[in-house]
Amino acid sequence: MEPQIFQILISILVDELCISGAVAFDMEYGRWVEEQHRQMCELRAALQAHVADNELRLLVDGGMAHYDDVFRLKAVAAKADVFHLVSGMWKTPAERCFMWMGGFRPSELLKVEYNNTHTSPMAAADLRAQFT
Repeated sequence: MEPQIFQILISILVDELCISGAVAFDMEYGRWVEEQHRQMCELRAALQAHVADNELRLLVDGGMAHYDDVFRLKAVAAKADVFHLVSGMWKTPAERCFMWMGGFRPSELLKVEYNNTHTSPMAAADLRAQFT
């Protein structure tokens, strides 16, 4: 999806339809996952068909651009509702399970931020300025 079209779609969902950032993210992320699955199937088929390198390059570049889209989507979602994004509720149950088993806890981010603000007076001042 073109970056401009992508940003327009997100802004329409959030602004004009009055949908919360979390709901808009969930909807768009679901579409992104479907498109990613389609692209992976297309890439596997091309590999099995032994297509030329230049055709493979086009598919890989399309896949990389698709990942750029998800990072833009996450950036917009973080501005709208960072807690929804960090909580991982938009992930599949299997992904959440692996994150938990791997030791990721959203509360760890708060501990890191707390430690940063107490070790650096400048960081504490920046944090206070950000929330006032």
